Amino acid sequence: MTEQAARALMRALCSQCAELAERYDQITQEENSQRRSLPCPNAFSALLTARAKALDSAALKTAMAYNTAPVSLEACQSLSGKLRDAVLAFSVASVEMDPAVFGQTFCCAVQRQAKAVLKTLVAFAETLATSPSGNNSAIPPAAGRVSEACKGIVLLPKDNKSAVCERLAASTALINDSVLELTQALDAGPEEEEMCVWSEQDRESLAPALGLLKASQHLSQKIHHCLSTKSSKCCSLEHLDAVGDSVCELSSRCDTFACALYEMDPQEILEAGCRLAGQNAAITTTARRAIKEAQQRGDGCEADVPPWMDVLEQAVKHNMGKLKEHFAS
Repeated sequence: MTEQAARALMRALCSQCAELAERYDQITQEENSQRRSLPCPNAFSALLTARAKALDSAALKTAMAYNTAPVSLEACQSLSGKLRDAVLAFSVASVEMDPAVFGQTFCCAVQRQAKAVLKTLVAFAETLATSPSGNNSAIPPAAGRVSEACKGIVLLPKDNKSAVCERLAASTALINDSVLELTQALDAGPEEEEMCVWSEQDRESLAPALGLLKASQHLSQKIHHCLSTKSSKCCSLEHLDAVGDSVCELSSRCDTFACALYEMDPQEILEAGCRLAGQNAAITTTARRAIKEAQQRGDGCEADVPPWMDVLEQAVKHNMGKLKEHFAS
């Protein structure tokens, strides 16, 4: 009877976690904007970290109790109650975020990891509900996965600027890979047949394509460096999110453009090149708007358009013009 009751409690907890995880799929920005917000990102991060650690501790204690000996009904009720309370406290904190206060990128990062925590808790509760208690080899790994997911909460960026910078770093790394791969392929000699996919004439016509990719690479690197070294006050949450989205899209368009170069379809190359050049222009436009707003706010940030922005804009136009000369005819 005790074993059945213990499993019933875990099944109930499993259903609750599954419902909370499913709820995350339905949260919209509009719903979030109606929720109560904590006063600042630092206070929120400290609270969420504390609740993630409490949740990890509750799951570990439950796992140890189930894995050492048959659990009494009273002990099971106490453990499942504490674990349920920890789940609810963690979930409430992670859901009650207003993107207008915290930034969309930061909110998405938190809620993505919070959902991962809830999914591991579903699996953990399912393991306890279906496994006999007492020295069960399935329980420790399930608890370990909960612990790893909770550690992911602790390692999250602490504010929107940090979240955007992480995203920029990942996007820039992908662009770097595209540039490196194309450079190596263009430099490959006849002895490297698997990489030598273009004729000498092709290589000459692809020089501006590499120039366009490198201009995109430098833009991504410069934007990342600028945001990493500036105060958060120098850019609004909206512009931070917009820059993160734009550079992520830039990375995708660099990859699409690089892939088109291997096919050597002139129309496909031009279309992908135009989209890539357009994304470069969108990023610099967003950056210029952010600089103008910083000037208007007068918050002490350096508020002049940096010279490299004009240089890269000209490089994109120059290389795109050369591409059109080679492939439009």
